[in-house]
Amino acid sequence: MPEHKFSESITRVAVSRLGTDGGITLTQDHCVEFMGPDGGPYEFYYDYDVYRFEEGGTAVTVRSYRDEPRMASFSGLEVAGNDRPLERADFHLPLVRAAVQHLRAIGKQELTWFGPSETETHSPIPPVSAVDA
Repeated sequence: MPEHKFSESITRVAVSRLGTDGGITLTQDHCVEFMGPDGGPYEFYYDYDVYRFEEGGTAVTVRSYRDEPRMASFSGLEVAGNDRPLERADFHLPLVRAAVQHLRAIGKQELTWFGPSETETHSPIPPVSAVDA
């Protein structure tokens, strides 16, 4: 029986500055993960980009799969080095609003998030006042 191997590749695609004062750092990484036997079909294959928007000690992370280019999912918030799930109120933070605005500008029109509950699945993001107004 062929041995199943897990492979992962992460490539830094871009680092740029956003915002009127350039205070937000955007890092984009392209990631590919797959597992399967040598020369055989994949058990799974994921091809996605991770966007990390960071300002000061706060960062928000978003994942977008390459086979669904109009979609992106907010996955969490890091505050002072501590990761936590996003909360509804976080979508009013200037950093998160800037992330939403940037993602929409590059064609990510279907934005979702994992709610704070472990039982929640991807849901459309709440209205973001500066972006949705």
